[in-house]
Amino acid sequence: MTSKNLSSQAPASARVLNYSICPVFVASHVAVELGWLEEELASVGASARYLGSLTRDEQNIAHHQHTLPFQIRDGGNIPPTWSHARGAENVVIGTTGFNSGGQIVVRADSGIYTLADLAGRKVALSRSNADYRADWWRANSEFGLLLLLRLGGLTFDDVELIEIPAIESTAHLPPVSRLSERWPQTERESLAFNLPEVVALGDGRVDAIFSNQGRSEILEKTGQFKVIEDLRRYPDWTLNAPSGPYLITASRTLLDQSPEIAIAFLKASIRAGRWIADNRREAAVILNRVTYQATAEDVLRDIADIDFVPSLSAQNIANLTSLKDFLFKHEYIKNDFEISSWIDGQFLKSALDDL
Repeated sequence: MTSKNLSSQAPASARVLNYSICPVFVASHVAVELGWLEEELASVGASARYLGSLTRDEQNIAHHQHTLPFQIRDGGNIPPTWSHARGAENVVIGTTGFNSGGQIVVRADSGIYTLADLAGRKVALSRSNADYRADWWRANSEFGLLLLLRLGGLTFDDVELIEIPAIESTAHLPPVSRLSERWPQTERESLAFNLPEVVALGDGRVDAIFSNQGRSEILEKTGQFKVIEDLRRYPDWTLNAPSGPYLITASRTLLDQSPEIAIAFLKASIRAGRWIADNRREAAVILNRVTYQATAEDVLRDIADIDFVPSLSAQNIANLTSLKDFLFKHEYIKNDFEISSWIDGQFLKSALDDL
């Protein structure tokens, strides 16, 4: 099946794809920067609109709740899982594996060297009061901490969890046409150092925090913080479940009325994923514009083992299932559902066949 025989004639008003991409390691960033997303969409008579070109409220609602009928979102897995459980008609059409479930960071002078040293210590866990989105960072952190503590023979009963209120940014963000226009070095460092848990760690209110790969690298370079455990150093791929896989989700209306647009997005991402495999250093420069890592060299090191070509691999689906089960068990989502019913692989197959 190809994009031609999946295609249906949609009205001209429906030829604009609304899309957003999280600041994470996915091939669609490269497809945007190299012009391949625009090229593939143009080949089916469509164009793209980045959600960052909308008002702050509009982009936040659409990105987190998947509210637009002609929308694709690429990136973190918790918001689309949350929105689907709430009734959003979003569909998983591709995934990208990620090999870093997270780390535990402590102060460099804390005297903490192993997970066992965390017994009786204060561990931060953020909480957001925002009602328009999932508390995705808390969920990511709680799942990651659960696994990390288990590796040290500990449970949450062995540490003191300290809730740290999250801060919702109210800063005015001017409209942009792509994420790389909004992701300067100053903002990246601000996101790393001004995170409330990091502030609490620095001033001694807590002894440890959960962190992601890019943020941890920025913090360690100050000489004030260190990573004592990292889920990516284990051969067990299921430990990546707190952060991966990344998901490409599309609106059901888009898939029903203009499937060729979704296929065009996937083709651009597949092309970019294959190019990254042969051009890691050049790709690192591009991805450094849109992710947390401080330098392109950091990105190059971190993407060495990532397969950027979108897939629906059995491992990715298994980790997505584990994440969804965690979210339901810990009441981040109220409605359970079968992951298999959320995935539609025909569009990825068509994209691969077309290439």
